[in-house]
Amino acid sequence: MGDLNSTFGLVRKVIYGTVTLFALIALILCAVVIQFTTSRYRGAYFTYTALGIATGFLTIFTLPLMIFLSLKRHGAFPTMIIVELVWTGILWVLWLSNGALIASGLWIGSCSVYVGALGAACMESQAIAAFSFLNWIFLLAYFIALLVLATRVNMRGHNGVFTSDVAEVDYNGASTHQVPSVMESKVDPAFTPQFTGSTVNPVHSNTGYGFPQQPATTPVNPVHPVQHVQTPSMPAYPQV
Repeated sequence: MGDLNSTFGLVRKVIYGTVTLFALIALILCAVVIQFTTSRYRGAYFTYTALGIATGFLTIFTLPLMIFLSLKRHGAFPTMIIVELVWTGILWVLWLSNGALIASGLWIGSCSVYVGALGAACMESQAIAAFSFLNWIFLLAYFIALLVLATRVNMRGHNGVFTSDVAEVDYNGASTHQVPSVMESKVDPAFTPQFTGSTVNPVHSNTGYGFPQQPATTPVNPVHPVQHVQTPSMPAYPQV
């Protein structure tokens, strides 16, 4: 997977820098449009211009501050993972809302029918919508990536990861859950097996082998079989 920590840190800086730049451009365009409407229509302004200015200011002042604190002051409150998740979540919702407000205006979709300053304001509004949606995409992608990485590290047994500094968390950290490689015996070491029944005695032989001796028997001659002579039985009572 490579060095995920350095890669994620670089991606974080690039996204924060890009979003800050786009926020600055959107803020300037919103200021131009709001200056046009207030001067032409007696102080009137579009809602998306006010929301764009507010969201732009919040983005410009907070994202660079988070990068600075993560480099110079490790463990600061704004650089905690939970704080960045909450704040980037708020920002991408604001940028999405601003882009949706502009896209919902029917007159924005056909700027070619307008001429002069009104046509310029229409095209500037389209540019604001484009930068708003781009900031929404970048912040949402960073939000999802940070949430997935932090959740994976937390599931590996590293508690307190959400309150840790974004730049100090080891996203390549191995799991702390240890699985025993050998099953441990559950038998009580004080247990002594009890044997029942007769005891087997070893058989000792003069030959040196441990085989039991067979009883000596008279060999049977196949030519002259052994005849068994029966002893006459005595009567139970004496004969007269």
